[in-house]
Amino acid sequence: MALVDMKMSKAEAKEQTEPTSSDLPQYPWGLNLHLDDDELEKLGVKDLKVGSDVVITAKCSVTSSSSHKSMLGDSSSSVDLQITEMEIGEVPTNKTSTLYDKTRS
Repeated sequence: MALVDMKMSKAEAKEQTEPTSSDLPQYPWGLNLHLDDDELEKLGVKDLKVGSDVVITAKCSVTSSSSHKSMLGDSSSSVDLQITEMEIGEVPTNKTSTLYDKTRS
């Protein structure tokens, strides 16, 4: 039996890599968190259903900060944050009381 070249044609490659509207991200890449079994175990998270909402409280360390201004007057800023401590909880039913709860530190 002869070996078959499995390389995709340009049309096939374009079809594979061209995003559809369902593939487009809703949020910027840097806002995505990925937690593996070890992290979930540390946080005491047993079962999160896809599509459910949770509240994350996190302490972060600023690891990088930069600001740029071009000769054209355009400017941009960025900051990198390293999460050092966090908690995952249920979404409260009364958001106002959570925002102003004096017992939380």
